Amino acid sequence: MSFAHALKNRWLRAVTDLQVSLRPPKRQHTFFIASAAHDASGWIERHLASIAGQRYPLERVEHVILDDASGDDTAEVARRALRKLPSLRTRVERNESQLGGCANLTRLFRSAPAESIVLQVDADDWLADPGVLAYLNYLYQDPELWMTYNSWQFPDGSPSTNSRPLPRSVIRRGAFREHIWVTSHLHSFRKELFDHVREDSLIDPETGEYFRSAVDMSHYFPMLELAGRRARHVPRILYVYNLHAGSLIASKRDKQLACERRIRALRRYAPLPSLHGREAPAQDSDCEF
Repeated sequence: MSFAHALKNRWLRAVTDLQVSLRPPKRQHTFFIASAAHDASGWIERHLASIAGQRYPLERVEHVILDDASGDDTAEVARRALRKLPSLRTRVERNESQLGGCANLTRLFRSAPAESIVLQVDADDWLADPGVLAYLNYLYQDPELWMTYNSWQFPDGSPSTNSRPLPRSVIRRGAFREHIWVTSHLHSFRKELFDHVREDSLIDPETGEYFRSAVDMSHYFPMLELAGRRARHVPRILYVYNLHAGSLIASKRDKQLACERRIRALRRYAPLPSLHGREAPAQDSDCEF
């Protein structure tokens, strides 16, 4: 772990927590936490503890864990842990057959309550500290903020290598699919933003089914395009990304890269004038990545 990274993160956390305490938000948003799970029994308790420990009214937090036909006892471990965490509004669901991350997260995102703030927190990962939800609630007091991305670190405290803000020129041109991927965890967004993402842009043209790899790109390229300048990079560390041997990025890298190329080649969205306006028409991508 980098000492400089740890020092910077402690400083950012202290400063942003002070902002929240000095200017208490008038509104407490409803948060919907979407957690896809597969063979996550070794980490699901820590995942749940990170949500239960938030300094935010837990009655304003709805959480769904969707177990994608795990080969281990992920769902049962989660249910046992929840019996000791009665304050959590967490529901555990389980697929009988494996559907993949894009199908599962799409289902969860679509089911989020209206006007909620949606977070994707995978079941083998966890929130970085108890102030995450309070800080996001503070940020989302701004009605012109529709989406946030970044930042994360590894469980040992090592910093991510790809968490940085998008260049203004990329945002201005809507050229997200042409740029290197830097818009990683933690993702949050207004539910109404995802309502504008069409099903056809989540379907792999090679298989006719939901994308099975590069899932983050399948969801967040459309939302970045729709949000434009209303998507914001968050420098404070909010997420712990538990990259392990079973992670898709580690176990199926070739398939992920092939899916990534197909996602980048899809027609892109035009930015929305407002969250409640008409769905944006798709545009051809001139991606050469």
